[in-house]
Amino acid sequence: MQKKKMFLALALVGFAFDASAVDLINVTDNVVPATNQIYATGATAQTTGIASSLAAICASADTGAGAKPAFHTFTDGATPSIGKGWKCEGSATQTYTLLPGVTGPWIFQKNEGGSRDALVVRTNSLLNQLDVTNCTRVQTSADGAAQVTYSGTCSASLIGKPSHLGFTDVKSTVFAAKSLLTASTYTPVTNTALYDIATGGGQGFGVAVSPALFALLQAEQGLTGDAVPNITKSQYATVMSSTTKAWTALLPSGRSHDATPLIVARRSTSSGTQAAAEIFFLGNPCSAGTGATGVVGSLNATAGNTTGTGIAGAFGSGQNQLRVIQNGTTEGVTGYLSSATDYAIGVISLENAQPATGWKYLKIDGVHPGTANSPEYQKKNILNGTYPFAFEMFIQQNQNASFGNATTAGTLANNINDFKTALVNFLNAGSNTATMNGIYGDPTAPGAEKTVSATNTSRYTRTQRDCATPTLNW
Repeated sequence: MQKKKMFLALALVGFAFDASAVDLINVTDNVVPATNQIYATGATAQTTGIASSLAAICASADTGAGAKPAFHTFTDGATPSIGKGWKCEGSATQTYTLLPGVTGPWIFQKNEGGSRDALVVRTNSLLNQLDVTNCTRVQTSADGAAQVTYSGTCSASLIGKPSHLGFTDVKSTVFAAKSLLTASTYTPVTNTALYDIATGGGQGFGVAVSPALFALLQAEQGLTGDAVPNITKSQYATVMSSTTKAWTALLPSGRSHDATPLIVARRSTSSGTQAAAEIFFLGNPCSAGTGATGVVGSLNATAGNTTGTGIAGAFGSGQNQLRVIQNGTTEGVTGYLSSATDYAIGVISLENAQPATGWKYLKIDGVHPGTANSPEYQKKNILNGTYPFAFEMFIQQNQNASFGNATTAGTLANNINDFKTALVNFLNAGSNTATMNGIYGDPTAPGAEKTVSATNTSRYTRTQRDCATPTLNW
């Protein structure tokens, strides 16, 4: 009955639902050649920006006054999702203003493995991607729209594919400094790769808390209503690193609270978000004496004690209970932050818009990143330099000789390079990030917009040096 109601509602507004399996590659008059199937991996924090960029690239199709090619968004249907993908359904001769060099329909897939997994472009290792020959879809735009859009779900059975492009929140050298690239998965083989290509864009991060912890911090700091509590860098460094002092750092007055654990929902060691948090709060691996293993100073979960989507380490008792839960994706972290009753805290990227009700971002050293969505999309204080918890983004590019010649039109290598260039060119212009939460133009990008009206290009930059302090550029 519920399905019938949904189908009827969609039909009434001019939408179409395709309940049968859809093969996104072998569509009549729209077959996607192997050279137009791009596989990426890496930072989950960049997925929203990548999706926005790909949508704009598809919408730049050279169709004159005609309708634009249909644009599809797909996932594996899991929570959290590992495989995501986008398809632009152009004709075999379709060209794109924002993607010169690529002709015809294309599919771009991304494995949500975290920043370190972006470094598999150094090897021939395979990562799981969607089986786009077995999907279902629902039309999300009205019939007759200038561009028809679809969203859908592909088979939960993922397929191992080589990685053409990798996205990282920090440079590959950060993971190398922590000795996190020693496994054969990340050890370069005969093929070569281009490392740490600046995207021309940056993104911010924030400390977020569950509703219950938000209210407790308000009470501790004498705040009411919508007033946002503050956390200092020193306080959060203690939360990240101490098994006994986390509650004391958050509640220095010794305020009483329910005898339930403080849940520190962190990302895994392969995550760029976790790497950014360790750099910003702990100086790891930037400061002398922090060690090179990536675990010094930052609490890890205890292996073998599995809870929910992560691995949990439990410490303390009574009102001093602490649980450190390691999550493979941002969705895993926000799952804990969304609890109505738990005391949860964690670092996530600002691309995650603060919901109207639920978890909230804190101020850091007295400064909030900004307001979610319109008018300034959680980045106003990054742009003016008063909120420094932000880093430039990078792309890693596989140059395996088996992909063909990067200078020969139509080859896989050429199309990989063209997609990389198109994404970089798009993010170079801060105005293209105007409606992206937490993502902004970097002022050192070749195409940076640095005028009085350039409201989405930061005035500050780390100049692609993760350990540097943001400095004024224009």
